[in-house]
Amino acid sequence: VSGSKVRFLFTKNKKREGSDPENSSDADLSRSQIRQRVLTTQQGYELALNSQLVKGGLHSPIHVRIQHKVTDERNPQKSNLKLLDDDERRARIEVTFSGTQTLQQRGLDSVSDLGTISFRTLAKGTLTFKLPEISPFEHLMEDAKAQLRTRGVYAIDLRARALHLEQRELLRQSGQAVPRNREREGMALKDWKEMNVIVGDALDGLTRRWKGFNAQ
Repeated sequence: VSGSKVRFLFTKNKKREGSDPENSSDADLSRSQIRQRVLTTQQGYELALNSQLVKGGLHSPIHVRIQHKVTDERNPQKSNLKLLDDDERRARIEVTFSGTQTLQQRGLDSVSDLGTISFRTLAKGTLTFKLPEISPFEHLMEDAKAQLRTRGVYAIDLRARALHLEQRELLRQSGQAVPRNREREGMALKDWKEMNVIVGDALDGLTRRWKGFNAQ
């Protein structure tokens, strides 16, 4: 997201993807049209500072916003903002859970339940940091560099998954033996252990603070 303009990480082709391409998730790799979208050679937009990277619909069960925060005290109506000094700039990640069922599955029926649960457990699968694993071939390395500049590790993983499924489909069509399907979310990524330790400690601190608040 840049200003009020929404830019998709992968361009959606209305002619190829039917009547509702805007709501077709990039992660729906079982569809050939989506795989072609993900495997496009078209370069994405350079990731801009002070913009938001969004995953999931606004009211979907899990909605993630990632921002490199370089300004504060923004008021669009007055055209006001405070430009932060370099040492104040920071990454900001927001994870929003929505819907009664989604919350209840995580043990949340009311606000007071936040004092009884583990934030580390609550954030499992949504605040996990990963690094890409790239095969040492020049064309793959160059593509990975381009994806990191424009779409991040999310794209590297999606493209590896889509390519794997495309290769299996080509083998099937040619009548050759098809290997086991290894496609899964995160297949091209590995845990960023150092960052996950830092985030886990921060979540544990949040758990302690909420338990103290609940006890008062």
